[in-house]
Amino acid sequence: MTTYTPDLGEFRTGEGEKIFGKRPLNDEQQEVGWLVDQLRPDPVKVNEYGDPTRPSKRGAAEYRWGRLLKPNEDPATAWSQRFASGSWLRRIFDTASRELPVMFGLKASDMT
Repeated sequence: MTTYTPDLGEFRTGEGEKIFGKRPLNDEQQEVGWLVDQLRPDPVKVNEYGDPTRPSKRGAAEYRWGRLLKPNEDPATAWSQRFASGSWLRRIFDTASRELPVMFGLKASDMT
């Protein structure tokens, strides 16, 4: 789940140690970043270091904080067109809606 993350420059850890280059993401940030990348209409494919595999790409900061929709895309229909019934994202949501309540011991009446 490697994502295209902007280089945020130098920072110091709590111990005063300097780290240069891309800031490491924790596991949750990495997963959220990956999911957001997949929601984009034109996800940037990256290698194991988070560097784009195609030479013609948007800058990492513009990509990371840019719009999830293309300028001419209609927000009212983007969801149903890009993630139609049976798509990978809808299957994830369907599975989660069935299995997570059971894992946490919730009944259907608890969720309304």
